Amino acid sequence: MKTILIALIIFISQNVFGQIGNIVERPNYKYKNDSVHLIVNEDPKFEGCLPELLNFISSNIQYPENKCSISGKCYISFIVRKDGEINDVKIQRGVRGCSECDKEAIRVIKMTEGKWSPAKRNGEIVSSICIIPVSFNF
Repeated sequence: MKTILIALIIFISQNVFGQIGNIVERPNYKYKNDSVHLIVNEDPKFEGCLPELLNFISSNIQYPENKCSISGKCYISFIVRKDGEINDVKIQRGVRGCSECDKEAIRVIKMTEGKWSPAKRNGEIVSSICIIPVSFNF
């Protein structure tokens, strides 16, 4: 039984960690004639810090009234441009069974417009992608 468990752990870890190289090697991509960097030295920052972002989200999120028994987490991606604007806000993974929660998460993230400092890569200000989890706990 122990050998099966050890073999299973090794197999899973090889599959999981084997994919990390693919993520690192992904090239930058374009969004409206702007190069968007996936790998940066300094991540984009919400004004203040991470606790400020979490506080902003929790104080502005409105739970859908007809979905009060659903809990979950959705992941929102967006681009923080060189000027601090955000674009291309979309759901990467939503709350199962609650599209209203996903729409609400997008609404709140769009409210952060103008409150971001752009990322830096090798000392240069660049546009980059940001992914944020938004939790719905009831």
